Amino acid sequence: MTDDDLGLTVAYRRRGASRLDEGCFAYMINCTGPLGTISRTRDPLLKGMLADGLIRPDNLGIALDVDERSRVAGSNRAWAMGPLTKGRYWEIIAVPDIRGQAAAVADDIAMELGR
Repeated sequence: MTDDDLGLTVAYRRRGASRLDEGCFAYMINCTGPLGTISRTRDPLLKGMLADGLIRPDNLGIALDVDERSRVAGSNRAWAMGPLTKGRYWEIIAVPDIRGQAAAVADDIAMELGR
């Protein structure tokens, strides 16, 4: 991957393909979640929050500990979605599932804001 004024040039291989493709993109979003165990994440934000005790692994150690509303355990102002919640919502990797979770989190935030 290279980053320049035109965007991010990324080499990637589609699942099941042998050919390597390349493209230039304005943004890159990593939605894959942690690699098997949240404590091995290389993401600086997650590493810092784990080290500071602001977040904690779920009981399985594969993602973040969240409640039934996807709020990060011990916080009333932090939510997690998608693969970061797979300890509670195991099959939360498909777009329709994450879309439903995002709508529920948005409703919860709106309720928190009194709207």
